[in-house]
Amino acid sequence: MKLFTRYAAILVASSLALMASNLQAKPTIEDYGNQPQVQMMDLSPDGSRVAYVRELNGENVLLVIDVATKKLIGGTRYEKLKPRSINFVNNELVMFGGSETTKFRGIANKVELFATMSYHIPTDKTVTMLAKNEGLQPGSAGNAGTFKIDPKKNYAYMNAREGFFGGAKNPTNLYKVDLVSGKGKRYKRGTPHTQNWFIGEDYKVKARADYHTAKQEYRLYSYLDGKPKMVFSQKAERAIDVGASALSEDEKSVYFFDADAVSLINLESGSKAPVEGLRDDYAVSGILKEDGKITGIAYTGLRPFIEFIDPKRKEQYEMFRAQYPGSHVSFAGGLEGQDTSLYIVSGSDMAGAYMLYDATENKITQIASSYPRITPEFIGEVQTINYKSRDGLDIPALLTWPASAKTKEQRKNLPLIALPHGGPEAHDSLRFDWWAQYLANKGYLVIQPNFRGSTGFGREFTEAGSGKWGKEMQDDVSDGVLKLIKAGYADKDRVCIMGASYGGYAAMAGGAFSPELYKCIVAVAGVSDIHKMLRRTKNNASSDDWIVRHWSKLMGDNPNALKEVSPVNYAENFVAPILIIHGVDDTVVPIDQSKIMHAALKKAGKPSIYVPLEKEDHWLSNGKTRLRMLQEIDGFLDKHNPI
Repeated sequence: MKLFTRYAAILVASSLALMASNLQAKPTIEDYGNQPQVQMMDLSPDGSRVAYVRELNGENVLLVIDVATKKLIGGTRYEKLKPRSINFVNNELVMFGGSETTKFRGIANKVELFATMSYHIPTDKTVTMLAKNEGLQPGSAGNAGTFKIDPKKNYAYMNAREGFFGGAKNPTNLYKVDLVSGKGKRYKRGTPHTQNWFIGEDYKVKARADYHTAKQEYRLYSYLDGKPKMVFSQKAERAIDVGASALSEDEKSVYFFDADAVSLINLESGSKAPVEGLRDDYAVSGILKEDGKITGIAYTGLRPFIEFIDPKRKEQYEMFRAQYPGSHVSFAGGLEGQDTSLYIVSGSDMAGAYMLYDATENKITQIASSYPRITPEFIGEVQTINYKSRDGLDIPALLTWPASAKTKEQRKNLPLIALPHGGPEAHDSLRFDWWAQYLANKGYLVIQPNFRGSTGFGREFTEAGSGKWGKEMQDDVSDGVLKLIKAGYADKDRVCIMGASYGGYAAMAGGAFSPELYKCIVAVAGVSDIHKMLRRTKNNASSDDWIVRHWSKLMGDNPNALKEVSPVNYAENFVAPILIIHGVDDTVVPIDQSKIMHAALKKAGKPSIYVPLEKEDHWLSNGKTRLRMLQEIDGFLDKHNPI
């Protein structure tokens, strides 16, 4: 049954709902908890269409809208998959990706299975890439990325791994895939270590990148002479620490990202030279590319931004940033030289607004909002701050003020929520954060500390967190709370801590190691027993896998030391009541981590509520269960830390 037939009335309405809502009623909890109206969006090459993802009746769908008429011209379902990516190939073909949590016979734990699909608008046909190719590892074609697209002939060049799960010697090869039929042919043979391919404008392979996990070595192979020749290698503890990511304009070099530095590696000589003109006052977060070629440098920190190479695009982007100084502006679609570009404005000004810029008329038009009922007057102001931790380290953080607190007098003695991020190798930056904004909408001041160990502020700051779980990393969170109390912004008797993933660990660690500071605790998908978590990682991977080295370094690898910073072993220390929430389908942090924490607290006679979320993963991908999480938190706060 076609999507149009099944959802005709709803889809017509949804195409009109793309435009920002004019409703002025105060947002409800559903407006924050439900999946955003627009989860992701891309612009067609000619700028006449947008494709976007949203949830309808509990089902994720991809919709294609004509920009000029606002009419729906196509759509398809994600079926059981959770949306992960979307992009136009040409004006008539859209590629999109998703994942499903599943279980395979012979594998102890659930896995996240990825798929890449295409939707052909004229025929209303959807196919899965490489689904008919035998002998490929399930999900490998969806997770490995697409390295080049031929929009005229409808081909994509993408990775796929041969064999089944667990085959360490199975090669990862490059396939040339027909995007209309989904069928593919092996284009180049890789190795078990292959991660990346670099393909030129003539659709010939220029280079290949491998990471040898046992030898902890990154290797770059040149194909300029037709055959692979290793021209560069570098020791690297983890695969994600280094990597070439884009071809140079002349296709004789690749841009190489290493920590906070960007270099050019010559594919003929293997020589490595720094890229000139990079800013030294911000950390580089990555390289932006378009069809395999570099288009800009992304800088990170509390206020991330992009420096585009193309002068016109750079001018447009800076114009957007100047117009929305209280928000993060990100580039969402549009080709170099094209008159139309798509940007996202997210922060104090807008709740994730998709803005279309027409260069011919120098005109900005808002065509969609992720949260259309959360209009600017209901958005809490997001501020960037820095404070000193007790050992003198500078800690970057975000403050989100209640939308109703506009004056200095209204910003005193407020109830406070500490909301540390997950990862821990991640960071919070200026943007519209649905969780923080929901709390601010209720009337709480929210602090999101980027404790040591966070990314975004230089390699030294990130590495300062290694082995510091429950110690200095936790002090950084506590010190942010204490600073706000001392400054008179927060009421010392109305402070709660909550978070997800590592943030869930930090919330539980707050109850275990700083019980006097918090009145209530919420832990979502948190780690409670670090030793058990590390042991699981080792059991599920080979001893030479970089992921084992990574977590051993990050957490520390001394069993006794790990037990000393595991909240599950300090249940008797808890004073504040705790709400523990966990997705049943979590493949990152097993739900057992929450179960054992809840059991330990109950055994110690401490107040603990445990809420499992059925069919939910680590990332709260399901709108229904994400809303359930907020509803549980809402009632918990009303009881234990009312406004």
